[in-house]
Amino acid sequence: LCLLETSTPLVGLTPISLAQTKIKGGQKLSCLSNRSACLTTVAGKDWSHRGERFPMPLLRVRVANPKEFCAAGTPLVSDEGELVGILTANDHYDGGEAHAIPVARVRKLVADVKSHNRSGPVRVGLVFHNQSSTPEVVEVKTGSPAERSGLEAGDVILSMDRTVTESLEDLVEVIHNLPAGVKVPVKVLRGLAEKDLSIVPEFAEMTAAAR
Repeated sequence: LCLLETSTPLVGLTPISLAQTKIKGGQKLSCLSNRSACLTTVAGKDWSHRGERFPMPLLRVRVANPKEFCAAGTPLVSDEGELVGILTANDHYDGGEAHAIPVARVRKLVADVKSHNRSGPVRVGLVFHNQSSTPEVVEVKTGSPAERSGLEAGDVILSMDRTVTESLEDLVEVIHNLPAGVKVPVKVLRGLAEKDLSIVPEFAEMTAAAR
């Protein structure tokens, strides 16, 4: 992915806006190669494939003519012309299916690079039950962004960065895509009452070095 920032138009290049809406299964996309625009459909979302665990969830898409048109790095765009994902180098074309990096990851990269000239994973300092699918906090790390935000053990994360987190996997995905140093809203269930907080994620390496 090549990022360019300029105050003047670049001759021969057309910028593509990053999609802001939630991607849904069955959504129709276009796979834009340098030869053709072939039809693509969102089939789902995967955290793993054939025993390989991905560091982040990837979009699973059904692509027409994948061998001929859709190489790694090919952008996937919506009917509105917005970037939804980027095809990966993983050669998973079983029945025309492939994986793509979702646009949320691209947004994080852009925000990180513009603010910090780097990108990487963030940590918020929360610990959850390993065997539970509910995003209930069991520990808040001392000196962490979560502690500074006022989060407490026993809180259930209802939403983060305005994204509803019905499961722990939903929350992990949101945290994966948070830019470093940007305040995001958090809604929690504490006892019988909902509470609105905010948190500022830090780069994971910075947090680890401070321990």
